[in-house]
Parts: sequence; structure tokens; C-alpha cells
Amino acid sequence: MTIEQLACFQAITEHDTFLKAADALHISQSSLSKQLKKLEEELGVSLIDRSRRSAALTEAGVIFAGDVQLILMQHQIALSHLTRFKTDRSIRIGTLPLLGQYHLSEKIAAFTTAHPEIKVELNDVEEAALVEDFRAGRYDLIISRPFSPEFEALDSVIIARDELVAVMRESHPLSAAEHISLRDLRTESLLLMKPYTAIYKLCQKIFLENDLSPEEINTSRLETIFSRIVSGGGIGIVPYRNYMLFRQPHLAAVPFSPAIPLEIRMYACRNGLGRPAQELMRMLAAH
Repeated sequence: MTIEQLACFQAITEHDTFLKAADALHISQSSLSKQLKKLEEELGVSLIDRSRRSAALTEAGVIFAGDVQLILMQHQIALSHLTRFKTDRSIRIGTLPLLGQYHLSEKIAAFTTAHPEIKVELNDVEEAALVEDFRAGRYDLIISRPFSPEFEALDSVIIARDELVAVMRESHPLSAAEHISLRDLRTESLLLMKPYTAIYKLCQKIFLENDLSPEEINTSRLETIFSRIVSGGGIGIVPYRNYMLFRQPHLAAVPFSPAIPLEIRMYACRNGLGRPAQELMRMLAAH
């Protein structure tokens, strides 16, 4: 029974199909199935009911899922206990692809210039991969918008701030408003980022809190959202910095009232971080 096998099983418990679980782990579906099969053979029980279309857990699988979560958490704790014994001068950082619009690349570059003896490894990944890599203990630090319950218990600092805005064509009647409310958009065709993103989850949370059910919601990548708006296809809800990065002629960004703030945080993935990582967190902390 390996950590990799347990991580594969946990991914299956969090997704309704083998395909989605494999995508989340960035492996093939056949590799995922082989890992699960080896795990079941060693345990001598079936963990997944394969008679259904979805990846439904057997009774044994439901019980084992709770144990697996504890094992993987304990694995992370065990790794953290060894941090202070490491002698390498490196910092491994997993980040959502957002460093450019918040000028964080320049700040990290300034840190490496001031500390040439420290190697900083940066990996740009999407939300699902960030969570899986965190569970596997691949990073010392994570840069992300808050979106995963697993990150809430970690020490963190705010390193940038933003807010959501409504992006539309300049010809849209709402584009001249100084502010708009979410209710102003309830009959509009809305364009949101992909469902696995922190922004999509935040929007859904806000809709629920305000008892709103928008009539039409479509999801796309950011570049596609802006292209569709230009061609007359609805209103996008995106971070203001993303609007500034991808803005095109004849578009307008209108803030919400009340404002919908966003935070970019740096998370410490384990206790007992080395001095270089602690110093980087202090340097990037927003004031």
C-alpha cells in the first residue's frame, strides 16, 4: 500500500467518475485503474462498486476513505517534522497562473537577487493540480486565491488584493453605471471561469448567499470569455486585474456594490519552514 495508491483512491472519492479523478491527478485513466486494482488486491476487498456508471464507494470503501484521509494528513505531518533537518537551500513554490497580473514575479525575482544562494523553484498549475501536489508534499509554499478547505488551516499571508467586476460591451446599458449589484445581472447571460476555479466557486457562493439564480451561466477560459463578450455574448464576472490583462477595445468593467473583494495568499505548506521560506513570506506580505 503506497502513498500514490492512497492518493488515487482519495481522488476517486472526491470525483464522480474515474475519468475526472484521473484528470485531477494528471494521469491516464488506465494508470488510475491499475493503482486502485493493486490497492484492492493487497487489502483483499473491493473499494469501488464497478456495476454503476459513477465511481460509487462500496461499504468497505466508505469506511476506508476516512482512514485514508487521516493517513495522508499524517504523511504531511511526518514530512514537516523533517524540514528542519534539510540542508538544501531551496524553496519549492506551487502557484496558480496569476503572478504576472499582480507583479509578484518581480518581487520573487528581487528576493532571488538578494539571496543568490537560495534556489526558488516555481511551478504554475491549475487549482486541481495545486491541491494534489500539496497533498503529495511537493511544495514548501503555495500562492493561490482561497478556494480549498485544506488550505484554511495553513499559516498564510495576504500578498495581493483584487476585486470582482462585471465586464461587458461599452454599448450595454449597464456599462455607464458607476456601480452595479448582482441583482442587476439576474436576467443577463453570464460568463464565468471554469467550474474548477476559485473564481467560479466564489461566484456560486455569492449567488447562494444572495438567493440569486441567474437565468443563464456559461463557463469558459478567460481568453474565451473576453472574446465572447466582444462578439456580444453576455457579461463576464472576472477579477479586475484579469480584465486589465486581457482588456480589448469596446469593453467596460463595472465594479459591484457592495464590492466583492479577492485575496491572493501565500500559504506555508508545513510547520517548521526554513528561514528562507519564512523570509520570502514576510517580504511578499501585502501592507
